Amino acid sequence: MKPLKMVLGLGILLSGAAMADDMKCYAELTNGQRVVLHGTVAESGQQAVQEKFEQRGYEVNGVVVPVHKLLECRPLEDKFQSKEGQQQDAAQLR
Repeated sequence: MKPLKMVLGLGILLSGAAMADDMKCYAELTNGQRVVLHGTVAESGQQAVQEKFEQRGYEVNGVVVPVHKLLECRPLEDKFQSKEGQQQDAAQLR
């Protein structure tokens, strides 16, 4: 019976990991700079994505600058709809 519990536990663990989504957001920081932030979100709903990325910041010259607002969020493999977001995504170092 013990191996069955281990298999069930592993299945639950893997299904939980599969539900996480890699996302990117084109964001404006409090200093006016616009950047692309990347992260893994447990839920892909709009509110969960906003909460995840609005709590983050972006390091500029050794100082973490908070996010002012999210301009656009997409799954990591998708392109941003805005031309500015696409340009920033292509130009920004990872």
